[in-house]
Amino acid sequence: MTSGGVNATIPSDKTPETITLPEAIALIDERVAKGGGKPKRSGARAKAAKPAKVEAGAAASKPVKKAVAKKS
Repeated sequence: MTSGGVNATIPSDKTPETITLPEAIALIDERVAKGGGKPKRSGARAKAAKPAKVEAGAAASKPVKKAVAKKS
């Protein structure tokens, strides 16, 4: 069962067809109390993984590759 990004586990003695709405709500509430739900993603970690931008002056100091002439 899923509600708002929280997945609740159905007990082994029940099937999805036999669970009533109040039972489902209770199972989801228990899961939320245990810390269920979508994990929070940290924005700082994603930003740190990006490579640093190269400045215009540093790009000009790189050697330029020459085009190779094709043989016929």
